[in-house]
Amino acid sequence: MERKARMANCRTLITGAASPLGAALTQAFVDEGARILATDATDESVEAAMAALGLGDCDEVITRGHDDAALGAWWDLANLIAAFYDQLDVFVHMPRQQADASLPLAIRRLKQALWNAEDAAPGSACVVVVAPGSAAVASDAEAALARDGATIPVHAVEPDASPAAVRRIVDLVVARRRSPSLRVEPVRRGSTARELPPPEERSVGEVVVEALTIYPVKGCRGTSLSEAMITRRGVVGDRLFALVADGQPLDQIKAPQLGGVGVRWEEQSGVLIFEHPEYGRYEHVRRVDGALVPTRYVLDEFEGRDQGDSVAAWLSDVAGRKVRLITSGEAWAQNLPLEQFERLHQQMRDRFYSVSPVSLSNRTSLADLNGRLQSPVPMNRFRMNVVVTGLEPYEEETIGSLSTGDVRLERVTVAERCIIVTTDQETGVRNNSDLLQMLNKFHRRAKGERFGSGLVFGVYLAVSQEGVLRVGDRMAVG
Repeated sequence: MERKARMANCRTLITGAASPLGAALTQAFVDEGARILATDATDESVEAAMAALGLGDCDEVITRGHDDAALGAWWDLANLIAAFYDQLDVFVHMPRQQADASLPLAIRRLKQALWNAEDAAPGSACVVVVAPGSAAVASDAEAALARDGATIPVHAVEPDASPAAVRRIVDLVVARRRSPSLRVEPVRRGSTARELPPPEERSVGEVVVEALTIYPVKGCRGTSLSEAMITRRGVVGDRLFALVADGQPLDQIKAPQLGGVGVRWEEQSGVLIFEHPEYGRYEHVRRVDGALVPTRYVLDEFEGRDQGDSVAAWLSDVAGRKVRLITSGEAWAQNLPLEQFERLHQQMRDRFYSVSPVSLSNRTSLADLNGRLQSPVPMNRFRMNVVVTGLEPYEEETIGSLSTGDVRLERVTVAERCIIVTTDQETGVRNNSDLLQMLNKFHRRAKGERFGSGLVFGVYLAVSQEGVLRVGDRMAVG
């Protein structure tokens, strides 16, 4: 009697198939009935996988994130995993070296895929990491997924091309694999999801400033102001400090609990005041003579000023990991080599904002969005500097400028949202909001315009005239 295939139609993505173990594992999976989608991190294999899925020219999911060709191929592969999370059963990853950056990238994209899979069954996919000493990497990856509410098992396997080792991997996958009871089709071309057209600048009259907020420490809770000084490098007091872990600023993507940390910045005295329900109050005086800390954020490389051991210890307890607090050292040139960021590219900056010196949202846009959600969300989910009233829903995305007699702000591009908006900004707890799924369904950028997720709420602004902006100010719209 012919042996029954244990992995019949199991959709499997294997990287590193050119290695002896990769070849042996690929054959073993095929023998068990698996459907191999791709076998290496190259453009050709990714395109072949896309063709196997009937996706034509791949435009819907392939977005280049880096100039480096090798990392670009990994980015494409990770996008394939993310976009078809609900069609992928197993991802077997064999990095070329232990420090290969592709696994964290792939895991990040898997997490992003969950935003679009409202009812994806826990455990419907599993990840196997085959690399020397990969247990710690696999553990970190699984923990990161779990923090975002995903139950995707990540297994570590030492590289060994022996038949027994290959069989162990196959048995492991078979044991963990299960038929998902719920599937959600990913958004594809021709779906009902609304893609946003390119914006056209137009005048709509005037708006009223409803709220002003600064975030003295990147990732921590904001502070409301009645007035704020707006400069070309940002709002005074905004994103002056950042927590750094492993050489990069830490935000709520990796540490949502930072949202539960209250912060107040006293500009005159240079005192930073933290408040936390469990760890209490901590006051820190800004240091301008701290050691320089090499830091990287997206494509920017700069040096921050370390703020000392005491505040680092307090914040490490809050964050649950070792962190350092830094403020900016010398200003650096921002690296945003995309056409839509032309106004900001190579501009000097000394704050830790994500993209632009000022961000803005519209109260009526939130009202419209909340009318579509299962549970409404407050405006602070979006962590914007300026909130205005007086526009139709999403009309802020089409304006050219906003100005008072003292201040002029010019639209750069729309703000694309990430998983941070599902984090409660009072408690730091990430919930199961359908916010991102809803933005994906009705307010998503056209594929040729996206620089990130494509899920839009709010706008990024540049400053062409510095001055004081106050709550209640009327701003002319150009």
